This record gives sequence, C-alpha cells and structure tokens, in this order.
Amino acid sequence: MFARTSEFVTQQLEKENVITSENRELYRYGIQNGLVIALNLLTSLFIGLVFGELVISILLLAVYIPVRTYAGGYHASTQIRCYIVSSAIMAAWLSILKWVKIPTSCCVIAFLICLVICLCLSPIDSENKRFDEAEKKQFGKRAKVMILICSGIWLSALIANILIAVKIITIAICTESVMLIIGFINNRKNKEK
Repeated sequence: MFARTSEFVTQQLEKENVITSENRELYRYGIQNGLVIALNLLTSLFIGLVFGELVISILLLAVYIPVRTYAGGYHASTQIRCYIVSSAIMAAWLSILKWVKIPTSCCVIAFLICLVICLCLSPIDSENKRFDEAEKKQFGKRAKVMILICSGIWLSALIANILIAVKIITIAICTESVMLIIGFINNRKNKEK
C-alpha cells in the first residue's frame, strides 16, 4: 500500500546523501511501517470521532499498544488485513463501551482470566517476526511489566470506582489475550507442518 511512497522517500534520502546505499532497505522498511502505523492510528482516531468517543479511543490505544508491542500474538499476513483487523477491533471496542452494559463483576472475572492468559503466554512471536532467545526473554520481561502496570492502574480504578477505566483496561487485556491465544495456535499449526 505504501511501497511506492516509501521507495520514493528512500530514493530522495539516498540522493541527498542522508542515508547510505547499505542502509537503504532498512530505511525503506522503516518508512513503510511508519506510514502503516500512522494510517492505523489516524483511522482509529477517526473511528473514535465517528462514535463521539475520541478520548476513549485514545485511552484504548494508550493501554493496548504498549501491551501488544511486547506481548505479541496474532499478526495479520498482509498490511491491508492488519489495517482491516485493527479498524474492526477499534469499532468493536467502542461499540461495546457505548452500547453494551457490562457489569463490574463481569469485568473483574474477565480481567482476571485474561490477565493470567497474558502473563502465561506472552511473548508470542509470529511467522512474520520470529524472536531469538534473547529477544524472547527481553520481550517477555517487558510484556509482563506492561501487563502488571495495567493491572495496577486497573485495580486503582476499581477501588476508586472509575468504571470506564476498568472497562477500557479490561477490553484491552481481553483483546490481547485473544491475540495471544490465536498466535499460539497458529505457531503450533505451523510447527506441525
């Protein structure tokens, strides 16, 4: 989707001697991924605006992205699929928060179950991005720190009766646990092949 743009920018950087030809592919890849991430973020914010929940969409991303970055899990096979899945997840999150009455007891139960899943399974690499042993340790530690930080904020919000924060964090952690389970299953299937 952004291949031409990233190629053009990389050519310009190389022409201006900002980058060397040896690093060309690394920069092209980084620029292309940066454009995809920017589009995903802008689309998520746009979905938040459409739902009239811009602040909630920002908070959802603020919780989910750090956990997802280190815990890993399922990754779509193409950038277009990633974009579609990411947009659908944001729309689903906002639909649930806006129109579904979620009892606090359900949030507590769901959060605790998904917390255990996240702590036990993370990090999960994908076919597109495999971890070596050092990366697996590093990502595992960081994932657990991010999950525990979210848990501390979740518990504080629960005690302070800030239910929207409880729901936001619960939805983000539950989504990540599903991504981890799907990633785990995909990795198992790929090993059997």
